[in-house]
Amino acid sequence: MRLTGVFLFILCFSCKPAPKGQDAIKDFRKKLQPDLTHIVTKGFVDEVDAEVLAHQASLAELERLARCEHPLLRAAACLAMLQRKDADHLEVINFHLDDTALISVDRGEWGLAYKMVSDELLFRARWKTEADRWKTTDSVFMHHDYLEAAYFACDRVEVREQYYPFIKEMVQRDVRFLFERKESALYGLARFGKKEDIPLIRDILIMNHGSLGYTGLRLMQEFPDTAYMEVFNKLYPRWFNRRLCSESIYSEEAVKFIDAVASYRSDSSARILGAILHRKPFSRCNCDSNDYKRALIWDIWNNPCPAYLSLRRETETAAREIERRDREDRMALGNDTGIAIQPKPTDEPVRWW
Repeated sequence: MRLTGVFLFILCFSCKPAPKGQDAIKDFRKKLQPDLTHIVTKGFVDEVDAEVLAHQASLAELERLARCEHPLLRAAACLAMLQRKDADHLEVINFHLDDTALISVDRGEWGLAYKMVSDELLFRARWKTEADRWKTTDSVFMHHDYLEAAYFACDRVEVREQYYPFIKEMVQRDVRFLFERKESALYGLARFGKKEDIPLIRDILIMNHGSLGYTGLRLMQEFPDTAYMEVFNKLYPRWFNRRLCSESIYSEEAVKFIDAVASYRSDSSARILGAILHRKPFSRCNCDSNDYKRALIWDIWNNPCPAYLSLRRETETAAREIERRDREDRMALGNDTGIAIQPKPTDEPVRWW
């Protein structure tokens, strides 16, 4: 009995996903080997690698390479096939959704990032039609909801009831990537409009308030509930101060915080807006406070309610001046026809985002 237990223990912990394939660089034709060696030696994948392979390798070689032992080569081969018209792009994308190997990818001036092969493929993929993308989206949410691309898509794809249990599980899961991705999942969950989810969303936002960003604020503004005032109170003043000082010119998150708070039109939100209005100095760091004050005054006047009456009286002169300047700016812009930049034509116009 003891031997049986030991055998089962070893069996369970030695199980691994089946490898994509056993081909190594030496198994491909010699003319192609220098390009493959270059990718592996360099240690990351970029668009240049994919373009080179798209021209140098045959479709059969790319299909074989996409199943080889090295994840960098698999990624490069898949991206190369997406550049070729003789490849079935939908099949390439969907077949490789389970390739969870981590690779380094080039992000230009931002340096290198670590991505799963499947994630990188999804972020760079294109589809001919929305229907094709939905085939991929269904598979991502229902079978591969651990992917970063799944979290990314939560606040962008159409709300579909069959995704609800998967997205709810996603928001409660510990993830390896930035909280920004979980925020997208929280936003996706809020879109279903289920009251019973509000305490869960609120608690996760509070628990991660130090990392909360634009999407979390957007969630609380677009799907308002009094429960979220607890989050706003947690964010002000320390989180707000950090956002003012984190950007030397302009912080979208700080402005979005003001927008979101003002939309609640309550005594609680009035107290926060009043505190921001009366800050002296407005910021302890070297930032231009004019844009933030303008956003604050504009929000007070765009959200008329009894709770904001005293704030409106206090800012009436400034609000009228802002309105006058905006009117003059609109008239000036009306004389500028501008240049219409047409998008580059493509037979695959649908993107993941």
